[in-house]
Amino acid sequence: MTLNEEDIRHIKIHPIDNNDLTYRYPVRDKHIIKQMDSSSWIDAAEMIIERHHKNEAKGIRTVAILEHEYGLDGNGRDNNYNEVARRLKNAGVPNIVVLHTILKNPNDYQRDVIQQFGEHCDRLTIITPSSKEILKQVYSIDDKKIIHIPHGIPETHKKMSRTDAKEKWGLAGRYIISTIGLISKNKGIEYGIRGFSRFLDVIRPDFRDRMVYLIAGQTHPEELAKFGGRDPYREKLFEIAKEEDLNPVSIEVTKKLDFPGNKVIFFNKYLTDDEYIELVKASESTLLPYQNPEQNSSGTLAYSIGLGSAVVSTKFRYAEDMFSDNHGRPDGSGVLVDFTDEGKIADGLREVFANLTEIEAKAYQKGVIMGWSVVGKQYINLLYQVSMTPSEIESAKIHFLS
Repeated sequence: MTLNEEDIRHIKIHPIDNNDLTYRYPVRDKHIIKQMDSSSWIDAAEMIIERHHKNEAKGIRTVAILEHEYGLDGNGRDNNYNEVARRLKNAGVPNIVVLHTILKNPNDYQRDVIQQFGEHCDRLTIITPSSKEILKQVYSIDDKKIIHIPHGIPETHKKMSRTDAKEKWGLAGRYIISTIGLISKNKGIEYGIRGFSRFLDVIRPDFRDRMVYLIAGQTHPEELAKFGGRDPYREKLFEIAKEEDLNPVSIEVTKKLDFPGNKVIFFNKYLTDDEYIELVKASESTLLPYQNPEQNSSGTLAYSIGLGSAVVSTKFRYAEDMFSDNHGRPDGSGVLVDFTDEGKIADGLREVFANLTEIEAKAYQKGVIMGWSVVGKQYINLLYQVSMTPSEIESAKIHFLS
């Protein structure tokens, strides 16, 4: 599946500016939604509706895909997402919502948001399989409207081996444990550092000498804004690493991470897609000591599975789903540990390195069906379902499929 220049011209996006923070987007002719301005959301809906009518006259179908996360809809009470969905439905525009957070114990507002999606959207797409029962039981969503599509991952990893990735980043000959992505307090990295230290205490000296914990990624912009540009959480993490006698080092520019005397490397930089993928690929193990048990998606976890990095993770919902079989039993494709327990993290790291080949092989089997070439086709099928009758689907063509 590929997109050429003509295909990209037909893709329109409406990114949300987060409280006046600015972002760069790769798609042209975009309308940026002003997060705190409800009229900007309505403008987006009306633009989609206008395109729908123009395309319909040419025999072209339009489908809108909403990506929902709590906290992005203005002040949290305007319910702008559902105003968009309602207007699309009333205008006859097929629409899908991808739900990134589904709470087991929502408050009245949070429940109402999802229930309105159930009313206004043609499908509710979930990333975590167990969310289906929550949507049915807690939110009373029609079973026929719920569809599970995995978190997509890039397939560029096929071009680079772990050895190549390590060589590129100056990490040849070292065993890499990594936590990669935007840094914020709910990531629980302090438990990761202490757990890593406990792990080093119980492994052979020759093995310990080659081990490094890489914490790569910029601090979340909202965290920095909250403290006026200061970064107290990262400062705290650095102090913990010093207290644990891990000789931490911090860098902020792209360069080889060749620091053989340092057990913890803080790489404080917003990572490009290629950098992100390469560092995951270089890692024997990804450590995710996250603190939110309700978290039902994780790009880092999905990428790690697809890129062959064995994962040690706390028992948040997405991790529990990913490392379980169809009956909800642990399947050995990753290691789950308790929250806020550095001793269990150390045990998890020992388990991973004792069974690395087996865990990687089981995770890889799952990663195969998460590549964009597979996940993209599932979304294409979904677009067919919500925009065409069965007889139309038989003869339909989507011109950007090669």
